[in-house]
Amino acid sequence: LDASCSLRAEHFAAAADGGSPVCLGLAGMFNFANDATRATFCLSPPMTTSNFVPSVEIGLGAANMTELLGPLQRATFGALSLKHASGRHVFQLKAAARDILPSSLASISIKRGPLQTSKASLAYKYVNDTRPVMDMCAETSSGNLQAASLELSGFFGDVALARAKFVLLHSRRISGNVLFNLSAAGAVAMPLIGGGIIPFQDRFFLGGTFGQGLGQRLPGFAARGVGPTDERQGPGLASGDASSGVIEQVRTVFGFGRDWQTEQRLETTTTLAGEGAQCCAQPSVDRLGGSARVSVAATFQWPLPVLGLRGFLSGTAAGLMSDATTPNFARDLVDQTRVSVAVGLAAPLPSGGMLGISFAQPLVARKGDEISRCQAWMSFGNLL
Repeated sequence: LDASCSLRAEHFAAAADGGSPVCLGLAGMFNFANDATRATFCLSPPMTTSNFVPSVEIGLGAANMTELLGPLQRATFGALSLKHASGRHVFQLKAAARDILPSSLASISIKRGPLQTSKASLAYKYVNDTRPVMDMCAETSSGNLQAASLELSGFFGDVALARAKFVLLHSRRISGNVLFNLSAAGAVAMPLIGGGIIPFQDRFFLGGTFGQGLGQRLPGFAARGVGPTDERQGPGLASGDASSGVIEQVRTVFGFGRDWQTEQRLETTTTLAGEGAQCCAQPSVDRLGGSARVSVAATFQWPLPVLGLRGFLSGTAAGLMSDATTPNFARDLVDQTRVSVAVGLAAPLPSGGMLGISFAQPLVARKGDEISRCQAWMSFGNLL
């Protein structure tokens, strides 16, 4: 059983003197494979006559705390955002310090990758959602959703790449209460310098049930169950310096002035003790993700006369590419495409989100994929 749960909670507190409101947030994704938590502190000014409203956000996060599909990650970040009054346009300047803390069981690919990175980026986000906001569950609403983002990093820090994503969703009611959803999503990340490496945190993953984003979900495959892998090292199989507990790597730091400036540093990172990774059964591989992802999906939903349940039938085709710069991108993407169909039951939750269970059958799978036919999920909207 592949189960997942996602939640997001926010609380706004206005200053007593009518000053800037404070937003405290907590978000999480728990699916026994990619558990992630994030806490934020957000400060926004009072009402302004400008079309763009600024806000400052400071936060910290952790991911893969169980290390079931990847190494333990942690990050601290700060962001300055300008959001248009319509809610459709957001400009954001963000800086983050990120760490990967692999255990002694981690694969060679993880240990030799960038373990400590600092990233400064400028991003633009566009969202146009015509689905009615009064509907407590957006996924059961008719309307259209267009969302896109573009992120450029490399002004300073040691990450220089371009990252773009888009989501298109069309929902309409047919034959009375039957809702038809058609969606397409894509994402790509490319280094801005020759020979550049895309850090683990900036790569894309594929697989999992409906509790995840439109681009990542692929019913019938386990969460992050698709794409390139590398074998983990068992307690008696580690060899070389990578298993000694101390990893040395050359870290290249980029700066942006009148021209590109680089500085190379030799840094060491201590891996976590192997005993700490034995708290739960560990998989035999690390999922490494890819630099490009494309998916299309069609879903039929209809109400059932029992406890407000909804039945659904879904078909999904998606592909994950390890290298987006290959000259035969289209052909390689077709070769890496997976296809699945799913049926199941779902119930909209009063506060938004869904609770459901599905049974999926992969129609096209590749060697190394992790299949998970029975999947359950639960997602929440605003809790506070």
